[in-house]
Amino acid sequence: GLLAMDPETGAIMAWVGGIDFNTQQYDQIMARRQTGSVFKPVIYAAALEKGIEPCHYLDNDSIALSDFQNWSPENFDHSYGGKYSLAGALAHSMNVPTFRLFMEVGFGRIDTLWDAMGFSFPLKNTPALALGTGEASLLEIAIAYSSFANGGYKIAPWSIESIQSPDGEIIWQNDFSDFKTRVLSERSALLIRAILRKAVVEGTGSPLQNVYGVTAPFAGKTG
Repeated sequence: GLLAMDPETGAIMAWVGGIDFNTQQYDQIMARRQTGSVFKPVIYAAALEKGIEPCHYLDNDSIALSDFQNWSPENFDHSYGGKYSLAGALAHSMNVPTFRLFMEVGFGRIDTLWDAMGFSFPLKNTPALALGTGEASLLEIAIAYSSFANGGYKIAPWSIESIQSPDGEIIWQNDFSDFKTRVLSERSALLIRAILRKAVVEGTGSPLQNVYGVTAPFAGKTG
């Protein structure tokens, strides 16, 4: 599926629910699935809202939770040791530092922000939540990520501007008033956007430029 939406206005520019409606009529935009690493910016945004700075360092040492059958988060490359800044950990999608940040921020703040951003699936407070066990649709993710792009506002998506009769008379006009709700401070939104730009330039999203030659100033998250 693919959803393109103006993060300032909520205008839906493209909605592709699948590769072939004749054979696959299930709308992937509305399908709910585990978010995986796409969930991480929510944790990091909650950390910034708490006052934790992008230069704050997070341990990358192995950790095992005895209360959860010695469950242990692992990085994608199975590396351990050293420290990562908050910005570096998100840009490189590090699991262990993210888990430590999750514990530092606390479930309550993350859950509150999750709800404010417009996600409908309730989160379960388990250690694996830090790695993205929460579920969401692509539409909900687009709405939430728009707040990173537009300065911290939740927007209402829309697809129809107006309806006209055959003779040109406007019989319905979309009312665009009061469609924004602040969910993040402007500072937190700008910082997350800068970190997600870092993810594209030098982090897990760098193949966008290095392999495919896309040099536009994108910010994004792999997941």
